Amino acid sequence: MQQKPFLYLIGGHGTENTCQCFDPEDRKLSVKAQMLQEKTFFSAVCLEKTIYTFGGYDAYDKAQLASCEMYDIEEDKWTNPHNLKLNLARS
Repeated sequence: MQQKPFLYLIGGHGTENTCQCFDPEDRKLSVKAQMLQEKTFFSAVCLEKTIYTFGGYDAYDKAQLASCEMYDIEEDKWTNPHNLKLNLARS
């Protein structure tokens, strides 16, 4: 059985630190667990049932980040894999 496609909207600036899921079939938007850190201009990729975010900028200080966050879609939970650090020049 094929899974339904979903679109995730993630990120935040100011008072927002959102993760939302859009179901195009039902045309409904649902709020998910907030990211661990507010960030902007980051990269994200989905592999199987996990979304990874890489680098970006702190939403307040505008400092470049060398961190990664993982979102478990089934558990609706963000974690910070401490063993994954990025080279700032590449993030």
